[in-house]
Amino acid sequence: MKKPAVGIIDYVGIKAGMHYYSLGLLEALNKQSFETYYCSNYRAQQSQYKTAIKLCFDANIKKSFQGLLNLVSGLFFAIHFFKKKKVKVVIHHLFEVNTMVWCILSLYKLFGFKVWAIVHDIESFEKDNSNRIEKRVYQSVIDHLIVHNEFSKIALLQKVNQKIAHKLSVIPHGNYQNQINNQLSKAVARGKLNLANDTFYVLFFGQIKNVKGLDLLLKAIPKIDKVELLIAGKVWKDDFSIYQSIIEKRGIENQTKLWIRHISDEEKDYFFTAADLLVLPYKKIYQSGVLLMSLSYGLPALVSDLPANRETSANAAIYFTSENVSDLNSKLKSILDQSQQLHELRDKSKARAQDFEWNHISSLYEKLLLTVI
Repeated sequence: MKKPAVGIIDYVGIKAGMHYYSLGLLEALNKQSFETYYCSNYRAQQSQYKTAIKLCFDANIKKSFQGLLNLVSGLFFAIHFFKKKKVKVVIHHLFEVNTMVWCILSLYKLFGFKVWAIVHDIESFEKDNSNRIEKRVYQSVIDHLIVHNEFSKIALLQKVNQKIAHKLSVIPHGNYQNQINNQLSKAVARGKLNLANDTFYVLFFGQIKNVKGLDLLLKAIPKIDKVELLIAGKVWKDDFSIYQSIIEKRGIENQTKLWIRHISDEEKDYFFTAADLLVLPYKKIYQSGVLLMSLSYGLPALVSDLPANRETSANAAIYFTSENVSDLNSKLKSILDQSQQLHELRDKSKARAQDFEWNHISSLYEKLLLTVI
């Protein structure tokens, strides 16, 4: 049986780091003898990848008339490219379901593709979606649904309908071990970021939005010499002045270093190598790519005790009670006195990352693709 060609249309792409996931999946499927194609806003040297990559969307697309034109033209360009390449299955990253998403997924169906959706967020963290539209899209438009953990599966079935269970699969999010620079030394990384060699650095990395809990971390970070907080990421539907106000009220300006912007792939390597500890004080999450990135680098992590976090990191992280500033502060202080614990966590993190190896994950997709089509 000839394996079907698979493509991902990803207009979020490099804006939110989704290109890491998309390329990881498609490269792994390519190793399983699937033809793979990627239409996004990501520029890459083609020699790096077996997956064919097409630049279809503006990386800085705005919610404007011009942005809408870019989205629509990019979608038709991608669809034309996929039809030419005889793609059978189009995979779409799903973070919310609204009228626009409904139209986009229906467009794929109109052109004869099988529509698969990787549901990263069961519901939007910023607004309530129409449950009527969601049910119609999940039940009638999408041919197969994929979530990353059991927590997300239960949440989706409760939100939509048990009737979609037959076309819902749990396939873990892959690691980033093939997409990182693990030859970089801590000293070199700190030099690139102008950081001191004798300071303990706590890292908050990723998009900055209310649900990520940066306010909790700013209130909890211990006011201790030689302990500094690195904040690296772009603000998304949030107001950084809220966090700046906390920094000023606590008097931790000199203890906080800010990179409030898009972080390049090269810079990402610097941050994860230079830091001593990643803290993810999420208030709500279905799956954290940043946590998997931390495991891939072997960077110890302190995370909120949410079900999705526990499913991902198991015993390879330290947990604090979600939204509890006092417990977060206590755990941070404890970690500063436990150098041996951090050393052990580095080894556990790298070992846990192996459980999310892409070759294993692509074999799960392979079975699914050959049985569902």
